Amino acid sequence: MDTDEPYDKWHHGRTILQQAKDEGVSRFKVQTNEKFAQGVDAIRTVSPDFAEKILKPDQDSLKIAKGVVAAIPALKYLKIMATRVQNTYKQIR
Repeated sequence: MDTDEPYDKWHHGRTILQQAKDEGVSRFKVQTNEKFAQGVDAIRTVSPDFAEKILKPDQDSLKIAKGVVAAIPALKYLKIMATRVQNTYKQIR
């Protein structure tokens, strides 16, 4: 192989399948949980207290949907890309 990327994707996929088998859940559940954890980690970099409230909500606090938290890393990526596009546009003008 020229790069390790295809191997890494294959290996990551095999790891997910093994974890799903070990836990008795689907691979989709493992992937969802992985994205949720990445979202919590992204929140933790900005607000550690808020990340803890997501993981251990109070009875009175508002609960945030798992899908919303899982989408945060993707939003961070979009913001980075939008900034790059904006900077490129400024250079062209």
